[in-house]
Amino acid sequence: MKDPEFIALRNRFVVALIITIIIVIPLGLFVITRFSNQSTILKSIKNKDDVVIFITSNKCLECPNIKTVLDSYHVSYIELNKDTDKSYSEIMQKIQMATQYVQSPGLIYLEEGQLYANYMNLTESKTKDFIASHHLQDTIKEK
Repeated sequence: MKDPEFIALRNRFVVALIITIIIVIPLGLFVITRFSNQSTILKSIKNKDDVVIFITSNKCLECPNIKTVLDSYHVSYIELNKDTDKSYSEIMQKIQMATQYVQSPGLIYLEEGQLYANYMNLTESKTKDFIASHHLQDTIKEK
């Protein structure tokens, strides 16, 4: 017959182990994804990809309208909020663009990971012109 104290101790150990696993695994995943993931834009620069960066900010009133235009023209883009994105300064440094000249709403077009074109303080018509002049319409890839 088994000792009741041993069984109680074993049960407490198993419960503590389960609770630890439930807490530690999600916390570990959060820390890994939060602090070790490189920005999608930085990966695109490193891989020398073509990418459209849509510059936004917290106080940008025109940004939703520009986003609607980009979406209606099926432009593949990555949104970069210059007020909140932690990798903003690093991205601007990598593409050799001075942060003081970046305004929202704005579009930056990288070709093979290098700055190719940009336009700041966009309006809907200027956005349409930018899309047409750089052949960015229908650039969303099907998954």
